[in-house]
Amino acid sequence: MLPAGSQVVSVLLPDVTEAASLELAQVPIDVLDDGVRECLLAWGSDATGSDATDSPPVVLELYGTLIVWRSGRAGVAAPADRLPTAVAAVREFAATVTELQGIETAIAAAWAKYEADLPCGFTLTEADRGRASDLAARYRRAMSLAGRLARLSPRIHQPLHHPPTLAGQIGERLRDRCRLADREEFASDQLEPIIQLYEACGQRVSEHTIAHREYVLIWAIVLLLAAETVMLLVDLLASTAG
Repeated sequence: MLPAGSQVVSVLLPDVTEAASLELAQVPIDVLDDGVRECLLAWGSDATGSDATDSPPVVLELYGTLIVWRSGRAGVAAPADRLPTAVAAVREFAATVTELQGIETAIAAAWAKYEADLPCGFTLTEADRGRASDLAARYRRAMSLAGRLARLSPRIHQPLHHPPTLAGQIGERLRDRCRLADREEFASDQLEPIIQLYEACGQRVSEHTIAHREYVLIWAIVLLLAAETVMLLVDLLASTAG
């Protein structure tokens, strides 16, 4: 049970590719005491109705403000004059981490196709020609993920505010506790071989298409020359008979 005056709302997260929301508890307090800590921690630890996993929540106490965070659910307890600032900072962090989680999930799904598509990066058989559109779609998805990650990077590596602010300190410490910089680096490292594979696949598809067109052109020239030769023979036989 949250303290009296608390409010639990579902807020939409800004700047997220796939629409997502955060279950947010806002607890106005006069003084941060053990009772508030226990209530908010118990609420944050309850994964019912959230997207949270079994991992324990992240707990951050700063300047008389308490934040309990886990995926899909967050609680903020702060004096009334600081509560809007703290809530805005948590909402911004939630948008950043949710976007990163979406990228990580998409990369994990891309790995499932990686091994099956690996031979196409070296050579493209006739049987693989029908998969060209699928390979192109996977390349576009990989590049889209790289673009999303690049756009997200400035939000992860925000410079520290000077002088320090409550919102800046909350965002910086939550990003550090959730290791967003490391996770962004891991995601970038994983995307690199995926993009390289589909670039190689694109090169093989292009080479195969050019070779096929050259093959058709050569046979067209051969047939035209043969037809011309036949016509010349016919003309020659006709003149000889005359």
